[in-house]
Amino acid sequence: MIDEVLGKALEWMLAQGGGYVLSLFAGFFAWILYKQNNELTEKANNELREQYEKRLNEFKELLDVMNNSTNTVNAMHNSLTASSEAINQLALGFTTLLNEFHAQQGRWDDRRGAIADQLKDIQQRLEELRRRAA
Repeated sequence: MIDEVLGKALEWMLAQGGGYVLSLFAGFFAWILYKQNNELTEKANNELREQYEKRLNEFKELLDVMNNSTNTVNAMHNSLTASSEAINQLALGFTTLLNEFHAQQGRWDDRRGAIADQLKDIQQRLEELRRRAA
């Protein structure tokens, strides 16, 4: 039954002219091309989306690495700051100790001078006593 209807339709179209048949074939061909184009476009879009997702994941990983690196550098900076502060306090302590040492040395020099004067005085008295005794 369908064959008869199609056959009659084709006969009528051919009787009217070949333009209908050619237009049907051209429409069918255009529809096939349209479908292939849609499939190719969909496939290209999917591949492009996958590439963008890969790049986004790579950028996320890079950001994580940079964040970890920044945290590490900050921790090292804090550690370095604490170490520098400790070294500065040690240097200040040594400076204070050296100043105290010089102050004590000055006091001992004064005492040594006083003792030397007393020793000279005693020596002079001993010499004077020897002269008197002789």
